[in-house]
Amino acid sequence: MKAIKTMLLAAALTFGMSAWAQAPAPQHGQPAPNHHEKVERHKVAPKKTHKRQVTVITGNVRLRQSASKNAHSVRNSRGQRIILPRGARLTVIGSMGNYYKVSYNRHIGYISKRYVR
Repeated sequence: MKAIKTMLLAAALTFGMSAWAQAPAPQHGQPAPNHHEKVERHKVAPKKTHKRQVTVITGNVRLRQSASKNAHSVRNSRGQRIILPRGARLTVIGSMGNYYKVSYNRHIGYISKRYVR
């Protein structure tokens, strides 16, 4: 039995499923969490703003998956990074620190406020 538990733990860590094992137990009367989704902890929701348009003022800016310069780029259905050209019009749907959460051609992502006006 111990060998099976060890194998399951090794598989979970290998395939990046450690967040599933850390999911909190449901409280009495609450539905069980969906164990097919990773649990995201300490994620701060962007502050909602009135929808408005902004324009990219520099060229070749990446649309990011989260509000960080180290975040991965948003990718399209073919796996290509979404690169915003100078002059691209973005719809602001939120704000988080120095980043806007924006919509661009049906893609949602983050862009630094210093690259838009």
